[in-house]
Amino acid sequence: MRRARRVRHKRPWVRWTILGVVLLALYVAIDDPARDFTTNFALISDTTRDPRLRTREYAVPARELADAIEQAAQRITNWEYIGTAGVDGKTTIVFERTSRVWKLKDDVILRVEQVDGRSRLTGESRSRLDYGDLGQNPRNLRRILTELDSVLDLPAQARPASDQTGAGYP
Repeated sequence: MRRARRVRHKRPWVRWTILGVVLLALYVAIDDPARDFTTNFALISDTTRDPRLRTREYAVPARELADAIEQAAQRITNWEYIGTAGVDGKTTIVFERTSRVWKLKDDVILRVEQVDGRSRLTGESRSRLDYGDLGQNPRNLRRILTELDSVLDLPAQARPASDQTGAGYP
Protein backbone atom coordinates (compact mmCIF):
# COMPACT_ATOMS: atom_id res chain seq x y z
CA MET A 1 0.00 0.00 0.00
CA ARG A 2 1.45 3.30 -1.02
CA ARG A 3 1.48 6.21 1.32
CA ALA A 4 -0.15 9.38 0.10
CA ARG A 5 2.39 11.93 -0.86
CA ARG A 6 2.16 15.32 0.84
CA VAL A 7 1.50 18.09 -1.62
CA ARG A 8 3.56 21.21 -1.12
CA HIS A 9 1.91 24.40 -2.17
CA LYS A 10 3.90 26.67 -4.39
CA ARG A 11 2.73 29.81 -2.59
CA PRO A 12 2.28 29.20 1.16
CA TRP A 13 2.41 32.94 1.81
CA VAL A 14 -1.08 33.30 0.26
CA ARG A 15 -2.68 31.48 3.22
CA TRP A 16 -0.79 33.60 5.72
CA THR A 17 -1.73 36.78 3.88
CA ILE A 18 -5.43 35.86 3.90
CA LEU A 19 -5.27 35.00 7.59
CA GLY A 20 -3.51 38.29 8.30
CA VAL A 21 -6.11 40.30 6.40
CA VAL A 22 -8.96 38.58 8.28
CA LEU A 23 -7.30 39.18 11.66
CA LEU A 24 -6.58 42.81 10.76
CA ALA A 25 -10.22 43.33 9.74
CA LEU A 26 -11.36 41.90 13.08
CA TYR A 27 -8.92 44.11 14.97
CA VAL A 28 -10.17 47.23 13.19
CA ALA A 29 -13.86 46.34 13.59
CA ILE A 30 -13.80 45.47 17.29
CA ASP A 31 -13.97 48.33 19.78
CA ASP A 32 -14.46 46.34 22.99
CA PRO A 33 -13.34 42.68 22.80
CA ALA A 34 -14.91 41.80 26.16
CA ARG A 35 -18.29 42.90 24.79
CA ASP A 36 -18.12 42.31 21.06
CA PHE A 37 -17.55 38.52 21.08
CA THR A 38 -20.30 37.76 23.61
CA THR A 39 -23.06 40.37 23.27
CA ASN A 40 -25.52 40.76 20.41
CA PHE A 41 -27.20 44.04 21.44
CA ALA A 42 -26.38 47.63 22.38
CA LEU A 43 -28.39 50.30 24.20
CA ILE A 44 -28.75 54.05 24.27
CA SER A 45 -29.33 54.44 28.00
CA ASP A 46 -28.08 56.11 31.17
CA THR A 47 -26.24 52.94 32.22
CA THR A 48 -24.25 52.07 29.10
CA ARG A 49 -20.45 51.95 29.41
CA ASP A 50 -19.85 53.85 26.19
CA PRO A 51 -20.45 57.55 26.91
CA ARG A 52 -21.31 58.10 23.23
CA LEU A 53 -24.39 55.92 23.73
CA ARG A 54 -25.84 57.62 26.78
CA THR A 55 -29.46 58.84 26.83
CA ARG A 56 -29.77 62.10 24.92
CA GLU A 57 -32.05 65.06 25.46
CA TYR A 58 -32.85 67.59 22.76
CA ALA A 59 -34.48 71.01 22.95
CA VAL A 60 -36.95 70.18 20.17
CA PRO A 61 -40.50 68.79 20.39
CA ALA A 62 -40.79 64.99 20.43
CA ARG A 63 -42.66 64.85 17.09
CA GLU A 64 -39.94 66.94 15.42
CA LEU A 65 -37.23 64.67 16.86
CA ALA A 66 -39.07 61.57 15.61
CA ASP A 67 -39.31 63.09 12.12
CA ALA A 68 -35.59 63.95 12.22
CA ILE A 69 -34.76 60.35 13.18
CA GLU A 70 -36.67 59.06 10.16
CA GLN A 71 -34.85 61.53 7.89
CA ALA A 72 -31.49 60.50 9.39
CA ALA A 73 -32.17 56.81 8.75
CA GLN A 74 -33.10 57.52 5.12
CA ARG A 75 -29.54 58.79 4.60
CA ILE A 76 -28.02 55.49 5.75
CA THR A 77 -27.68 52.71 3.20
CA ASN A 78 -29.02 49.26 4.09
CA TRP A 79 -31.50 50.69 6.64
CA GLU A 80 -35.20 50.06 6.13
CA TYR A 81 -37.95 51.91 7.96
CA ILE A 82 -40.36 49.40 9.53
CA GLY A 83 -42.81 51.61 11.39
CA THR A 84 -43.70 54.02 14.17
CA ALA A 85 -45.95 53.47 17.16
CA GLY A 86 -47.04 55.95 19.81
CA VAL A 87 -48.22 54.86 23.27
CA ASP A 88 -48.57 56.96 26.45
CA GLY A 89 -46.59 59.89 25.10
CA LYS A 90 -43.70 57.70 23.89
CA THR A 91 -42.97 57.29 20.21
CA THR A 92 -41.19 54.11 19.12
CA ILE A 93 -39.50 54.04 15.72
CA VAL A 94 -38.30 50.71 14.30
CA PHE A 95 -35.69 50.13 11.59
CA GLU A 96 -34.07 47.06 10.12
CA ARG A 97 -30.40 47.13 9.12
CA THR A 98 -29.11 44.55 6.66
CA SER A 99 -25.40 43.77 6.41
CA ARG A 100 -23.86 44.05 2.98
CA VAL A 101 -22.13 40.71 2.58
CA TRP A 102 -24.02 38.10 4.62
CA LYS A 103 -27.40 39.91 4.63
CA LEU A 104 -27.69 39.55 8.41
CA LYS A 105 -30.45 41.60 10.02
CA ASP A 106 -30.26 43.92 13.02
CA ASP A 107 -33.32 45.52 14.59
CA VAL A 108 -32.85 49.15 15.62
CA ILE A 109 -35.53 50.50 17.96
CA LEU A 110 -35.48 54.15 19.03
CA ARG A 111 -37.81 55.69 21.62
CA VAL A 112 -38.65 59.38 21.92
CA GLU A 113 -40.56 60.89 24.83
CA GLN A 114 -41.30 64.44 25.97
CA VAL A 115 -39.87 65.14 29.46
CA ASP A 116 -39.91 68.58 31.07
CA GLY A 117 -40.17 70.42 27.77
CA ARG A 118 -37.31 68.46 26.19
CA SER A 119 -37.25 65.32 24.05
CA ARG A 120 -35.46 62.29 25.48
CA LEU A 121 -34.00 59.70 23.11
CA THR A 122 -33.27 56.10 24.15
CA GLY A 123 -33.02 52.97 22.08
CA GLU A 124 -31.42 49.68 21.24
CA SER A 125 -29.93 47.72 18.39
CA ARG A 126 -30.16 43.91 18.43
CA SER A 127 -28.80 41.25 16.14
CA ARG A 128 -31.18 38.44 15.30
CA LEU A 129 -28.44 35.87 15.81
CA ASP A 130 -27.57 34.63 19.30
CA TYR A 131 -23.83 35.23 19.33
CA GLY A 132 -21.53 38.25 19.50
CA ASP A 133 -22.06 41.05 17.02
CA LEU A 134 -18.37 42.07 16.69
CA GLY A 135 -19.38 45.61 17.64
CA GLN A 136 -21.94 46.16 14.89
CA ASN A 137 -24.84 47.12 17.16
CA PRO A 138 -22.97 49.95 18.92
CA ARG A 139 -21.86 51.14 15.47
CA ASN A 140 -25.50 51.12 14.33
CA LEU A 141 -26.50 53.38 17.21
CA ARG A 142 -23.51 55.72 16.84
CA ARG A 143 -24.28 56.00 13.12
CA ILE A 144 -27.91 56.99 13.62
CA LEU A 145 -26.91 59.49 16.33
CA THR A 146 -24.32 61.07 14.02
CA GLU A 147 -26.85 61.35 11.19
CA LEU A 148 -29.47 62.71 13.60
CA ASP A 149 -27.10 65.48 14.73
CA SER A 150 -26.50 66.29 11.07
CA VAL A 151 -30.23 66.44 10.30
CA LEU A 152 -30.87 68.66 13.30
CA ASP A 153 -27.85 70.73 12.23
CA LEU A 154 -26.41 70.86 15.74
CA PRO A 155 -23.04 72.58 16.09
CA ALA A 156 -20.50 70.70 18.24
CA GLN A 157 -21.12 72.85 21.34
CA ALA A 158 -24.89 72.26 21.13
CA ARG A 159 -24.69 68.48 20.90
CA PRO A 160 -25.61 66.47 23.95
CA ALA A 161 -22.80 66.12 26.47
CA SER A 162 -22.54 62.36 25.90
CA ASP A 163 -21.38 63.02 22.33
CA GLN A 164 -18.53 65.26 23.47
CA THR A 165 -17.23 63.13 26.33
CA GLY A 166 -16.85 59.97 24.25
CA ALA A 167 -13.78 61.09 22.32
CA GLY A 168 -11.37 59.04 24.42
CA TYR A 169 -13.47 55.88 24.49
CA PRO A 170 -11.83 53.04 22.56
